[in-house]
Amino acid sequence: MTIRALHSLALALALSAVAPAQAGMIVYDEAPCPLDPAEKVRFESLTSYSRQGMRLDGRPIDSKPRYLALSLCSKSGLVVYKREFSADEVARLRPLVASPEYQRLRHAELPHYLRYWLVARMEPGAPEAAIDMILEAIWVAEDVGRPEKRTAYAREARALIDKRAKEVKAARVRAIYALIAADLSRSLGEPAEALRRLAAIKVPDGEDADYLRRWAEQIKQSAEDGDTAPVRFARGMTRREILAALDRALAGQVPLDAPKLDGLAPLHVAVAYGRHDALKTLLDMGANVETRAPGFRGQTPLQAASQFGDVASVRMLLARGARHDAKSEDLFGGDPALTLAASAGHAEIVALLLDAGADPNAKGAFGKVALDAVRDYARINAGNLAFGAVDDQEIAGRRMRARQLAAIEAMLVARGAQATERRAPSGTPGATAPRATAPTAAAPKAAAPPARARATPGPESIESRP
Repeated sequence: MTIRALHSLALALALSAVAPAQAGMIVYDEAPCPLDPAEKVRFESLTSYSRQGMRLDGRPIDSKPRYLALSLCSKSGLVVYKREFSADEVARLRPLVASPEYQRLRHAELPHYLRYWLVARMEPGAPEAAIDMILEAIWVAEDVGRPEKRTAYAREARALIDKRAKEVKAARVRAIYALIAADLSRSLGEPAEALRRLAAIKVPDGEDADYLRRWAEQIKQSAEDGDTAPVRFARGMTRREILAALDRALAGQVPLDAPKLDGLAPLHVAVAYGRHDALKTLLDMGANVETRAPGFRGQTPLQAASQFGDVASVRMLLARGARHDAKSEDLFGGDPALTLAASAGHAEIVALLLDAGADPNAKGAFGKVALDAVRDYARINAGNLAFGAVDDQEIAGRRMRARQLAAIEAMLVARGAQATERRAPSGTPGATAPRATAPTAAAPKAAAPPARARATPGPESIESRP
């Protein structure tokens, strides 16, 4: 998300409702290496996705299945961060890429950090672009399980933002920069620094002033609570307020089934925060297991638990008679719990739902069934493994995920599941797969995924818990 886009999103969230979710689509293609046009590399572009909110550090919450993988040219090591480069850009890139510093970084950093490094030097007059890139590098490091890189990038981003905040004249822009820097401090485990920064922020008057103050207050609450995990910006109740309301529900002071807690009923709050003790107590108190939550796109507690991968909650809700065939009430028709669990790669929950009698051929959003969802996700995972994995740790994780998805597919087929569209089994490349070219950094050799892959929500695309 660009800084300019973040300004727009801030205003949009302050004034209007969030857009409905819809699947993103990654298009795979080839692009020439600008320093050696005879070499072709994998190039990804993204279409058809929607934004549904943001986190306190400015990261958008949207329907993208993941951030786009960036490929490195095998000879020069240049990260191909856009499809076309002008002759002047190529001339300026050559000494940068050949420099000892870049060649050292090439073997030590994630491709998205290399993009930031190059953009900061190629476009010195556009510091916002460099900030965009370093923030995205933080989020990619987070997604691929590299906490040490996330920490290093967050510190560098904070310093860059501080420098830029001193240069800009618009008070609103300075406030947004300061809020992001404050939340980066919180996430780095520096609550006192986060609170110091928040105290110095002066929010200017304007149509979104209340929104900016609310943003600051939520960072403040999270810092005071010692929370370093990513936190979604709450347009309604904050995390602290929701959990306090849950405690009131447990004390009998809040209706058990009314979705009054920021679009959630108490059962959904217990599921979302992994409060199994509270979930059992609410069920013992007579809470309705089929309560719908507008805040979770009309899902029941069982659907939410299935999507989150909360095995204990799924067991408890099934034991209390929760309907496994209930569908969420959203714009696209809604998915039953089985499809939600399968598309997120939760094998144990898929087994639980099938054993409880879930129909493997029950249709959900867009008329798809669970087998469609797991095969879609398996192909996306195969593409990430072939061209998007950056190191041995991510490669091992994606291979484990491939085994989980294959196990889910086998379970579904054994129960009579049939795909509604012509899809190859998981891990099998489609007939229209493009020729495999130079892989992304540290990626193993593998079959290329189909030329166009439509993303089915999986662990990398599910919205974070509140």
